[in-house]
Amino acid sequence: MINILQFTGERIVPNKTCHPLTMAEHLIRYSLATQYAKVGKILDVACGTGYGLKIMGWLGAEKYGADISDEALQVAKELNHDDILATKIDFEKENLFKHFFYAISQTDVNLIKKFDLITSFETIEHLDDANLFLKGITEILKDTGKFIYSIPLANPSKYHKVIYTFESAIELIQKYFEHEEIFIQESLELVNFKRMNGNLNNLNKRGIFVIGICHKKK
Repeated sequence: MINILQFTGERIVPNKTCHPLTMAEHLIRYSLATQYAKVGKILDVACGTGYGLKIMGWLGAEKYGADISDEALQVAKELNHDDILATKIDFEKENLFKHFFYAISQTDVNLIKKFDLITSFETIEHLDDANLFLKGITEILKDTGKFIYSIPLANPSKYHKVIYTFESAIELIQKYFEHEEIFIQESLELVNFKRMNGNLNNLNKRGIFVIGICHKKK
């Protein structure tokens, strides 16, 4: 199954990611998230081929993945030796809480175990309207949980439905979450935004990503 998927630049494909730098850039984001993955239950939204879940799961968490691609989910299951619950979902049309917890909520809400950590890297720019998606994240994340995301800035692509600036990305996220830390990634360099003293110069250009570590609004 792994050989069926082709590398397009939008998704890491095991043995077919032809650019080492692309792979390294993605691994930096999961390396950051792994610092928060020593928990009970993690979800990678738009998990793709599941390599990120494999990395974060080494700390022992129960692993869940969601993606729109059946083929990618099959690879994710193979890569994780079926040690994940991976399900198909259209993030623009489906409510995340109903997708994961509706059946349980109809019997006993006390059985619902929300997620301690939710990651979603380079997902939001693929959605015409990310509000349903982000609201859904708040509904399936524990009150004490972390949400970690990345968004490319000023990055037009045939795969991207919305082009974000730093300001518009932060404004969108802060409708639903409070940031604990914000990082700026350019290639293999990761800088805490606090060290930039609020300087937005040269942020809104291709090749720059904003990465946020968040919790739900109180």
